[in-house]
Amino acid sequence: MQLSLFNGLRVQQPRPPATLAVGSHSVPVVFVRNPRARRYILRVDPTGMVRVTLPARGSQSEAWNFARHKTAWID
Repeated sequence: MQLSLFNGLRVQQPRPPATLAVGSHSVPVVFVRNPRARRYILRVDPTGMVRVTLPARGSQSEAWNFARHKTAWID
């Protein structure tokens, strides 16, 4: 009998980060879908990369709008 710990998991291929214009420069943006997330979450890591977490039923276009509205905070 063979057991698999990864049954039912969908593995997505990593995508190159998109860029978002912030002030006079652009920053890389990565979108990550999390089934446990209840809202859109924006994080900036020490290297300057922006990570937007989407809820399971959230749309990527809404995530882009969320990130664009937060450019003043990102800068």
